[in-house]
Parts: sequence; C-alpha cells; structure tokens
Amino acid sequence: MVCDKNNILCSLLPLLKGKRVKRFKNIVLFTLGILLVVNILIIVLLNIPAVQSFVVDMVVSKVKEKTGTDISIGRVDLDIFNGVFLDCIYVADQRGDTLLYVDRLSANASVFTVYRQNKLNIARVTLSEFKAYLSKDSLSSPFNFQFMIDAFTSKDTAKKDTSKSKFDLSIGEIKLLNGRFLYDVRSETKTPRHFNPSHICVDSLCASISVESIKPESFYAEIEDLSLKEASGVDLRRLAMKAYGKGSAIYVEGLAVELPKSRLMVADILFDYGNMKKKGRYPMEGAICRLKIEPSKIYPDELASFLPSCSVSSRFGVGCFRRNFRNVP
Repeated sequence: MVCDKNNILCSLLPLLKGKRVKRFKNIVLFTLGILLVVNILIIVLLNIPAVQSFVVDMVVSKVKEKTGTDISIGRVDLDIFNGVFLDCIYVADQRGDTLLYVDRLSANASVFTVYRQNKLNIARVTLSEFKAYLSKDSLSSPFNFQFMIDAFTSKDTAKKDTSKSKFDLSIGEIKLLNGRFLYDVRSETKTPRHFNPSHICVDSLCASISVESIKPESFYAEIEDLSLKEASGVDLRRLAMKAYGKGSAIYVEGLAVELPKSRLMVADILFDYGNMKKKGRYPMEGAICRLKIEPSKIYPDELASFLPSCSVSSRFGVGCFRRNFRNVP
C-alpha cells in the first residue's frame, strides 16, 4: 500500500507499532514478576519447619520404597542460602542391622551455584557422633550397602554417554567428630589384640579434610588432622598429608604419621597404576611407586598389633631414604 499525507491508516501505523512494543514489554515484565514471586514463595515455604518436614518425609518415603529398608531422619533444618542440617539419621541394611547412624549432619552450601555454573561449592560438611557398619558374608560377597547402589543404578541397557562430565564438586572442609567405624567379614577368623583387615573396629575417629576439587579425571585433597583408635591397640594421634591425582598417577606430599611415641615422615610418594597388569603373578605388577622418607623415629612395640611376633620395646631411627619401586609384588 502506498502512503500519502491524506491516508489516515498510514498515519496510525507508528502508533500501532508503539502499542505492540509496549504490550510485549508488559508481557515480559509480567512473566518475570510471576517467576520472581514463585521463587520467593518457594524460599519462604522451605524455611517453614512443617514444610521442610513434609519434603524430607516425602523423599525418605521414596527412598525406603526404592531400597526396601528402614530409613529415618529425626529433624531437618533447611536454609536454601546456607545449607542443610539433619539430626538423627538412621539407615538400616537388608538384615535390619544398622548401616549408618549420624547424630547430626550439617552441610553449608548454596544450591544456586549448581544452576549457574554446574558446580557445587560446599563450604563445610560436619558429621558428629556417627557410626558406620560395613560387612560382608565372605571375602567374595558384596558389601551390605550394595543394595543401595543397585537401587539407584539405572537398568537401562541402552548405549550410555561416555563423555566427560563437566560437573565440578568442591568441598572446603569435611569435619568428622567422634565417629565409630566397623568393617566385618563374617566368614573370617577373628584375631583379638592383633590388627585384622577383615575385622576393623575404629573408635574416636576425628578428622579435618579439605577437598578442593573432585572431577572424573582429577582430584585434590588435604588431610589436616586425623586421629583414631583401633581395637587391636593402634593409637593414631595424628595423620596429615596432601594428595592429588591426575589420570592414573596419585601423588602424596608431606605425609606425617604420629603414634604416642613413634613418628614417620614421608616427603613425597608417587604411585602410578597406568601400566599395572590386571592379571598376573603379582597383583601390582607393572605399577610404579616412588617415595622419599625423611628422618623418622619408630618404636617397634607400637607396631606389635601389625606384627604379632614383635614384643620388643626398643626403638630405631630412619634417615633420609629415597627408593623407586617397579613391579611391586
């Protein structure tokens, strides 16, 4: 259509276009306002104890239905900006025995980073007065928690995505306070007062661990202070180290192990399992291990639980020592 000065329709076109733009802006603003109100409403509701309990009970019910075992959470306090706090967490195994009990678990984190950056930053995770009981009927049997893994493992046989995950988990600090850990292989003979890898009983487990990054292809972690007592008589006063891995190589720096009298210092350890043979005469054939031991002091009587025949009370020192191991049996 050709417009001229006497055409009324042409004179109205700019006005109509302006109204359309204004209407579009109003629709966008209205939509954003609705979304904002909904998010604020969700935040407010999630800070109401009754709503928190309802959400947790619903999740626990679904997990119980999926696993077929008893699971309960005594109390929940959810802060969408700061994290979650759970009291009296109980998980049973398929025998009805305790698998995990945590008197209090707190995780300080903001979930919004997951949506913005595909990255979860947890400032601190604290487990207080916890008990973990792991067991197997025999050395070849599955663990008593295998049913949990099976319940949440997809049974879809379709081709899976093997591309590297872009999700990054960062935990500033993991604090373990007065924990108890038991591992029991029921078919194996018990050896009282001697350390037995098939029957481990740890008490007074306390630790402060920093995990800066956990990715599928790498990790970095630091144990600042770990202490425990084992039923065989081992009294670990302090363990500290830095560990990081990339590919098949694992590096450990500044390993310090302190017992009541003994002290072992290892400057660095390298362990590379890239060429390790899965089958062969030796289980670690092809692996590479290198370590450097700093001047240390060892009292053999403190290792008596590991070496039952050791009953001496002497001590000996270890000077600076560096050794490379290949094809470690």
